[in-house]
Amino acid sequence: FTFNGVRTDTWSISLKRDGIITVTQKFESANWTGPSDQSISTAVATDPTRSHNSFINGRFLLQAATTVTRVHYALEEIDIMFTPGMVHIPDAGGSQEGTVGLMRVPPRLWATAKLKARYDQTLHANATGYWYNRTEVQLVAIIPVFGTSGASQRFVIFDIGTAVVVGVPQIADEGGRKVMTLTLHAKLDERNAAQTTDAQRAPLRIAVM
Repeated sequence: FTFNGVRTDTWSISLKRDGIITVTQKFESANWTGPSDQSISTAVATDPTRSHNSFINGRFLLQAATTVTRVHYALEEIDIMFTPGMVHIPDAGGSQEGTVGLMRVPPRLWATAKLKARYDQTLHANATGYWYNRTEVQLVAIIPVFGTSGASQRFVIFDIGTAVVVGVPQIADEGGRKVMTLTLHAKLDERNAAQTTDAQRAPLRIAVM
């Protein structure tokens, strides 16, 4: 099959303790062709897939956006969903089954992060305070993926520079354990007033170092 006029609906990243780091993407096409030989001449490169990366030994920073002192909390799960807000433009004479292109429309939620952690009085108090006072926060997840120390170690970093807590943090019983969950909505990064590039303003940044 060949899918034409494809738009990205959502893509998400799931980080769960002792689980494999996974990325899920959802696309929507205007039409498709096939099934048949599409005569795609581009060669597909061999992918020497290495070992999958597990979500262990990570560090997580959750703090007010204006705070420079690093504040680490023990989290069990992080799910980040990115919504670019793209829709097909309807047009009866459009080249792709009545569509003529794409445009971005509101509401733009950018990225939504859902966090799960064992109950911690300090985390709960701080997160509730962030929600009550509408405090902008920042979230950084640092996951080691290769090597053990020094120059050989590599990390994947997920950085949400400016976000707000949506709804009061929830507490629940899970098999006799008290856990808490909270949701963040990312915004354009506003920490640096002198931002000049899209990367500096991005609501979500992913880095490998």
